[in-house]
Amino acid sequence: MSRLLVASPESLAGKRAWREVASDLGAPMRRYVAVILDLLERPAPSANEAGNELMPPAIALSDGAKAAWVAFHDRIEASMAQEADLEYLRDVAGKAAENAARIAAVLTVVESPNASNIKTEEMAAGCELMTWYLTEALRLSGAHRQPPAIRNAIKLHEWLRTKGKTVIALRAIMQFGPSSLRGKDEAEAALGELESHGWAVKHGKGRGAKWAVTYEASQ
Repeated sequence: MSRLLVASPESLAGKRAWREVASDLGAPMRRYVAVILDLLERPAPSANEAGNELMPPAIALSDGAKAAWVAFHDRIEASMAQEADLEYLRDVAGKAAENAARIAAVLTVVESPNASNIKTEEMAAGCELMTWYLTEALRLSGAHRQPPAIRNAIKLHEWLRTKGKTVIALRAIMQFGPSSLRGKDEAEAALGELESHGWAVKHGKGRGAKWAVTYEASQ
């Protein structure tokens, strides 16, 4: 699924008042139909006489297109860091740059079927469209709607697993844990979520309290 560009527009049900159908497609739509028909009617480039082994021509990146692509790649990579916007969407975001390049190639061929290079404009458009798809994937995943305590609990559990800890004190989390858990309220809320879901058990009271952590959910 992470390789698919998924969209789910808001339903128009209840808002579709009757209106007369346009008698003319309009210039942009007529041009679109003509371009697609032209592409479909072109013989497919093949590597053998039977025509059943496709060999599409390679499309290179212009210097400007490559610069735009690298900038997009690095921006998305930074967004996948801990506590960044796409931290919980790494499977989709990790393929965003290559998908942006594919979109740019499609836009290039639609604009100029015999093109051998992707221009800066097409790459910028491909990156813009891919940004929209990332935003849509983030919305559909619901990750941005998770309460902060849940997000922090997930982050804390992953951090504890990475460190190989089975027992932890609140002060240690505030001192050495993820930056979003350096505050007492945030750390306590995250621990509370782990407790309520069976991932941690509290032992002791007050400052001496510690939490035993498990990595297999309790029944």
